[in-house]
Amino acid sequence: MDPRPLIQFDGHTVVTLPAEIDLVNAEQITGQLADLLTFASCNRLILDLSKTTFLSGSGVRGLAEAFRQARRRGVSMRLVSQRRAVKLALRLSGADDLLPVFDSVDHALGQHAHAG
Repeated sequence: MDPRPLIQFDGHTVVTLPAEIDLVNAEQITGQLADLLTFASCNRLILDLSKTTFLSGSGVRGLAEAFRQARRRGVSMRLVSQRRAVKLALRLSGADDLLPVFDSVDHALGQHAHAG
């Protein structure tokens, strides 16, 4: 599943991720994010999970790997989600300490994470 649409402006890249990120598509999404980090010119990558209703352990691991790749390239990566299921998956895995989660793309473009 292709993580689209992709919006780029002012050094920011916003990628909308699919409704489900699981064992079936997590590896593909992780690979596509790695390609994006390799070839796109951005200083902030925002992964919009607003439409994501299911995030498996494989999905969390993929997001954590993308975060590590982004950090190595000097790119700030932020997640956007208000969905309880997504935040719970991140919290239960401990990834919420690594991956900053914002309530909206507008907030992610700003400075401060919003606890939720």
